[in-house]
Amino acid sequence: MQLLKGMTVLVVGGAGALGQAALAVCTALGCTVYAAVSDLRKKHFLLKLFPTLDANKIGNSSDISFKDMVLAGTKNQRCDVVINCATGTICEAAMQCGGRSSIVFNVNDYDLQENLSFGMNKLTDERNFMSVNMSYIFEPENVNIRKVYYVPCKIIIFIVKNFTEVRKSLI
Repeated sequence: MQLLKGMTVLVVGGAGALGQAALAVCTALGCTVYAAVSDLRKKHFLLKLFPTLDANKIGNSSDISFKDMVLAGTKNQRCDVVINCATGTICEAAMQCGGRSSIVFNVNDYDLQENLSFGMNKLTDERNFMSVNMSYIFEPENVNIRKVYYVPCKIIIFIVKNFTEVRKSLI
């Protein structure tokens, strides 16, 4: 599969390091980009980092409302590519944002390690699902992958009021 100009991409976890990298590549290629982040600060962060992003195409990943945003924005055509960093119901909603013949890259293997079911019905319409272990990019034979697009990730520090919030953000 080749990512091309004009393709529609959803990045769930857009403010994280992988999300920033995916957004950098997708915006550089001229893709139509949707993103989902967990709060307004992260949305503003992305808009500052990627001024070409459309604020109306950055949704909330604290619940599944981003799915409605994608469906409305694509007129129910959904996305060609979904890059998902979430688990549980958020992961399921992200998978449902993939359109006909789309591919979902799942980079959070928690659900798979826990042997959680995601339902084969999400693979109808020739949708494809791929679990990706990002640590392989650091293998010596993959040095050229690291050279293709290099944009340093911006670091942002959020003050957390209690440990429960920190724990939830790490899961």
